[in-house]
Amino acid sequence: MKYKLKFEIDYSNMSKDEIRDSKLSEVLSGDKEMLEITIDPSVKIPVVDDIVILDDNEYKILSNKYKIESDCYTTILCVRSLKEVEKERQASFDRKMNAMRGLL
Repeated sequence: MKYKLKFEIDYSNMSKDEIRDSKLSEVLSGDKEMLEITIDPSVKIPVVDDIVILDDNEYKILSNKYKIESDCYTTILCVRSLKEVEKERQASFDRKMNAMRGLL
């Protein structure tokens, strides 16, 4: 049986505009199609919230999925650029701060 590890960009919880902007950013920054490799089953697989480096860019693992076929077991790690995750976190923080300022 083959064991594969695949990375995919996670677009869940994003609006259509955000998805479009993210895809455009990936194209402009030169990101390639996500990596898919055959691995040894004894290799430790990264887990949710781990940071992985793919093609010199940092990505945060947001979730994982599994695909089981008769001859292949694939672990799919859904990732998002660490820069995008940090931008979203900062925007959320700014919205909360503005809401708290509005209460004062």
